[in-house]
Amino acid sequence: MLRSSAVRTLFSIALLLVAATLAGNAFVGQEPAPPVAVTPIEPPSTPFPSEAASAGVTRFSFLAWGDSRGANEPGVPGDGQVVHVEHTRLMDFALAKIESLAATPYPARFVLHTGDAVLRGANGVMWNVSFSPIIERLSRRAGIPFFLTAGNHDVSGMPVGDPGRAMSPGRPTCPDKKTLK
Repeated sequence: MLRSSAVRTLFSIALLLVAATLAGNAFVGQEPAPPVAVTPIEPPSTPFPSEAASAGVTRFSFLAWGDSRGANEPGVPGDGQVVHVEHTRLMDFALAKIESLAATPYPARFVLHTGDAVLRGANGVMWNVSFSPIIERLSRRAGIPFFLTAGNHDVSGMPVGDPGRAMSPGRPTCPDKKTLK
């Protein structure tokens, strides 16, 4: 026959297991916060010319940069919290360069971003606060097209082990339609 201390211990363990199960179910039952829609960037005042109109253009410049996402450092405001100082400085330089090239034989015709615009692309707040306002300066002031190529952070950016990483819409799939791990 079990001693009373053993019975109390088993009862305590069973009670803890029930409490943990109920607490876990309470969290599972909560609705996740609705996603924040990304605000579209204003189109440039001067869109790309048609192919026929640009067929004779043989000289031009373009600007390119990438990895403008905020750092993921504890205690340092990042994507979704602030407009990045460094990306703002880069845009200041880009706008000045576009203006200086305008009257040359090599005017800037477009800007290319090589990806990793924000830390976690699935988070609309990160785009709306930390990226779009900077790029809108380009489309409004310089009036030239902007192209973004998707980097890994733009399509996921979730830390390893986060379930959201596996659900990223940008994850490649194998020919047999199974998601790559």
